[in-house]
Amino acid sequence: MTDWPRSLVRALLGRPNTILVLAALLTVIAAAVATRISFNNSIDIWFLEDDTEVRNYKHFHDRFGGDEMAIIGVFATDVFLPDCLAVIDRITQAAAAAPFAQKAISLTTKGQQIPSSLKRTILDSPLDRGTLVAADGTAAAVIVEMSKDGNTVEGKSAFVHALRVAGEVERRNTSCPNLRIHLSGTPVLDETVFRYSAQELSIIGPVTLALVLVGAFLLFRSLSATLIPAGVVLASTVWTFGLMAATHTEMTLLSSALAPLIMAVGVADSIHILAEYHRRLASGTSKTQAVHEAVAHLMLPCVLTSVTTIVGLLSLLVSPLAPVREFAVFAAAGAFFAFLLSMIVVPAALLRVRPPRQKWLQRRHTSIFARLLAALGRPRRSAQVFTIAFSTVLVMGALWSVRTLEIGVSPLSWFPAGDVFRTDTEEIDSALGGSTSLEFLIQSPRGGLKDPTVLRRLDDFERWLEKNDAISKVISVVDVLKESNRKSGAPEGMLPDTREAVEHFYRLLESQDDFDRLIQDDYSIGRISARVRLTEAAGMVDELYKIEERLATTVNDDRLNVQMTGYVKLMGQMEGYLIESQIKSFAIAFVVISIVMMVLLRSWRFGILAMIPNFTPIVIGAGVMSVAGIGLTPGTVMIAAIALGLVVDDSVHFLVGLQRNLRSRSGDHAPGMGEPLRATLLETGPPIIATSLLLASAFLVLMLGHLGPTVHFGIITAVVILVAMVADLVLLPAVILLFKPRL
Repeated sequence: MTDWPRSLVRALLGRPNTILVLAALLTVIAAAVATRISFNNSIDIWFLEDDTEVRNYKHFHDRFGGDEMAIIGVFATDVFLPDCLAVIDRITQAAAAAPFAQKAISLTTKGQQIPSSLKRTILDSPLDRGTLVAADGTAAAVIVEMSKDGNTVEGKSAFVHALRVAGEVERRNTSCPNLRIHLSGTPVLDETVFRYSAQELSIIGPVTLALVLVGAFLLFRSLSATLIPAGVVLASTVWTFGLMAATHTEMTLLSSALAPLIMAVGVADSIHILAEYHRRLASGTSKTQAVHEAVAHLMLPCVLTSVTTIVGLLSLLVSPLAPVREFAVFAAAGAFFAFLLSMIVVPAALLRVRPPRQKWLQRRHTSIFARLLAALGRPRRSAQVFTIAFSTVLVMGALWSVRTLEIGVSPLSWFPAGDVFRTDTEEIDSALGGSTSLEFLIQSPRGGLKDPTVLRRLDDFERWLEKNDAISKVISVVDVLKESNRKSGAPEGMLPDTREAVEHFYRLLESQDDFDRLIQDDYSIGRISARVRLTEAAGMVDELYKIEERLATTVNDDRLNVQMTGYVKLMGQMEGYLIESQIKSFAIAFVVISIVMMVLLRSWRFGILAMIPNFTPIVIGAGVMSVAGIGLTPGTVMIAAIALGLVVDDSVHFLVGLQRNLRSRSGDHAPGMGEPLRATLLETGPPIIATSLLLASAFLVLMLGHLGPTVHFGIITAVVILVAMVADLVLLPAVILLFKPRL
């Protein structure tokens, strides 16, 4: 044992009571600060401030008040019946009065007409048919535009709550035959994600902590050994969320995974220290000496594991997605807090509690479990070859299946089948043409949008857009002019053919309240809104490059420039960022961790060996994702880099232990390798199995969540950790014994 760990431990543990009191005080302060943390899931927060697409999106918002809308779908036998129109009117008025509602549009805002006349007027209008009312008259929409001032968690929650109340009040109405009310739209999506995330956080954190308590008790059968790791993971988590609140960082969809991740990381070092402490007590060492020697013995591997974990997490900083970067920073901070507390608080607590009885300690080291680990250290050559060959086949098969890995940027796919929001959205999309939009900013010289040739070019582009199955309706000033022209006696779908006629209709339309929502700045700036079905938004994303190409080749010139933006456009940008994040973060994590391992283990052979049992489970995890139909989402895109940083920890403990056992013996090759290997498996195997099972269990707790990205992140990370455990205990010894590297 080198002198520096022993000296450091002696200095750190000179005042155990002071350490425990200080840690408790900091935890209480952090918990108080953490109560101020807020939540945000707006689409624009996923991008960095200097992102061009976000700047375009915000510029569009500033001009036209945004593209976020909620749709209340009213379904009945015939929505034009007087009692049903009364329901729609009451909902419209309540929606218009909702907090942050900018405007509410429905059948009943089209003027005071008798039902039969209104039905004819609406169904004859190409602007309203399929948008405000289904073509068969069995569904109507109340479209509620949300003001940009409501683009906060509190604002959207208040806005959506008011709309839900408006629907619930009328849902009990029996005078409108077969009345059903559904609610969808991007504000509803964000509010639902926030609500589910808050529920998940309130459940997943306590369940993970309970799991740590149960796991530690089953492993050590001691109350003190149970509470010490639990205290470390709880304090690490509280410190991390306190840091988030203190730096005014908002929680996002990904934050639900932060607590189990920190708890899983935090428990690992504690388990290793407790296992080593018990091993030394079993050999007859005194309590104080056992604590000092255990921490000094594990100082180097724990430093290495913390460095590799933090490197894996910080590799996510290359992601262009802002919440992924924030997750990386605070997860890395949590990993550091967990290391610090494990190295200081755990030994300080052990010095203040009674050690376990010798009889129990001796029984642990003569168990069937210990004999099984010893057997893994002396496999036959045929078993070694089979292990390596089987692992190679699994990796090749996983790599082959990864080719079909899909990207799941559509938020609707994050919700399970049968979820209320998903069902409501599917109903509204099917009958009323979509609950989100693809927006276009039109720019032309002053008065350019009075030019019939420019208007015809825009009309051609709109009709081309409507050929896309995901787009139900395209609306712009072009369509308003065509409708005005129709009401003046022209055939449906015909634009005014002269500049004078266009100017005449503009003068009639200028008095309307929402005219500036379509055209501005002396007829040089305009807007095209394409209603998109959220159920088909993912397919729409794949078509965006065709739209860009169409704009560049047939629409835009020196007299006209149309720029695409809006919610769906940002979804498309996110798809590209997800692919970029996956490739860059894993590549950086793999290279940097490999180099760190080679340098800190002072052996390039050890560095390479450490990566073999860790690359294998990452690839197998990606293969499982592909086979299970789990796509790349904001949650799963982080798995490779994070899991690599986690699973390499067990390899580090194993190889550092093997290095020490080899140095204590004269032989460097097999057969001299066999005994050190068996000793290393007996020493490091139990805590490797214990920490791996606890880590996997902690991530499986995320299955209690409701949102797909969180659930899938937990499942696949748990699979990777369990495969890595087997690789460390079976594949790594087989590689070492078969190839006999000079270590």
